[in-house]
Amino acid sequence: ANRGDLKEALAVAKTSRNLLLTDATEQDLMEKDYLDELGLSHRMIGAINTGLGNYEESIEHYQASFDSFQSGLQLEPKSAQTRWYASNQLANIALMKNRLADSEACIRYNEQALEILEQLVQDFPLGLSYQEEQAGCLTSLGSAHWETENYLKALECYKESEAIRRKLVEKRPEDTEERMRLARVLQNLTLALNRLDRGVEATEYMREAVQLAKQVCETAPNNPRYKSDLRRLQSDLAGNLADQGDLEQARSILTEAYEQARDDYADNGELVEVGLAVCNTASALAQLVEELGDTEDAADILTTGINVGEATLQRAEGNKQVIRQLEVAYFQQAGLRILESDWQAAAPLLERAIELAPSEFRRVLNSARSLLVRVAQDVDSLGDIQPFVDSLDNEMLENPHMQMELARLNAIQALSAKDESNSSEAKQRFMDETAKALLAAVEGNRFANEEHLSRYMEQEVFEAFRDSGTYLSWLQQAREAFEDSTP
Repeated sequence: ANRGDLKEALAVAKTSRNLLLTDATEQDLMEKDYLDELGLSHRMIGAINTGLGNYEESIEHYQASFDSFQSGLQLEPKSAQTRWYASNQLANIALMKNRLADSEACIRYNEQALEILEQLVQDFPLGLSYQEEQAGCLTSLGSAHWETENYLKALECYKESEAIRRKLVEKRPEDTEERMRLARVLQNLTLALNRLDRGVEATEYMREAVQLAKQVCETAPNNPRYKSDLRRLQSDLAGNLADQGDLEQARSILTEAYEQARDDYADNGELVEVGLAVCNTASALAQLVEELGDTEDAADILTTGINVGEATLQRAEGNKQVIRQLEVAYFQQAGLRILESDWQAAAPLLERAIELAPSEFRRVLNSARSLLVRVAQDVDSLGDIQPFVDSLDNEMLENPHMQMELARLNAIQALSAKDESNSSEAKQRFMDETAKALLAAVEGNRFANEEHLSRYMEQEVFEAFRDSGTYLSWLQQAREAFEDSTP
């Protein structure tokens, strides 16, 4: 398994489990040692299935493992090791529930695991394994809160986990896995800080996480999971740097991460984490390359990310992380096709994005852009705009990303009302310029709202972009296109 040969590992683990079950007697079922071995065997099968992306099957075996340890605790209720084993399986189930987008179940199982672990840490303050498991549980619990958009609670959990991880690294300075675990929790911590508009603070944590991951990969160069972790950390760091205006450094980091992720995929493509790293870095690099003006290169990068993402999703059906990243890549690719006025190419990309949408908001956002494409292709679809807008609740209407999609729809309606001939040439010209202006202004999470815009304007890169005249030219043409037709 550590070498990445998960299929062979799974076969061996199942053989181990079958040996335990073959000819098992009633007396065996009353032996705690036997129950512990059976629980560990199921746990191994669950862990390997996790690596393969078979999360439902993982849950089945983690539950079987937990049941075995619980049976053992009925024989020896004070066994610290078995209590720890039991908590470990609850934490594993919680992790699988999180990956299957069941945040409520994830919170529930993590809280059950933490209850056991907190008592173990209290009973055995020198037991590092218990502290390690406690830190992992807190990270998982934080991620579940993050999914429910409770970012302050998520940050609180991540901070608790970070404090434990730092102590463990001090006590185990040569333990590569412990250092990588610290890097991972720092990554989660930065995600929460970003959501709370604390980007500068998040970047410093992310720099530390990348440095830790690089050290780990130098120590263990043949571990594909460590490599994929490093690629995702680099992608997140580059995103923060881009938000702060350092586009060139961001591009350099992302290009390196993307190219190395592709090399990793060529060697270990069967690993879900490796495929996810390609999709993640491709999406981030394409976004940055597009903002720097090379849309053709961005489209090529996204095509690679989408192809790898689809292949990974086939191996890990239902994987929430892969689905989320793949949906973003399709949405980005559709945006590039819209910039080129290639409506026919944009339509199926948005259809797939709608299928993959991990949330109702993302589904509706993709639907809004899909409606824009339909209207551009067929003026008769104009009548679908108002019913779509009427279907949106206030929360949707107030979202800045949705407001931009509605701006596009409103603009094309205004043009249609002004230009009674509604000629294809006029419509094409309007869509070209308006799409360019609006996409240039807000896409890539750079100008999600006025606050973000004001922060970005402080950066030198925006000054250079604004002074180029391109941005103002596009906006002026867009204004002229629907002057006196709509605010």
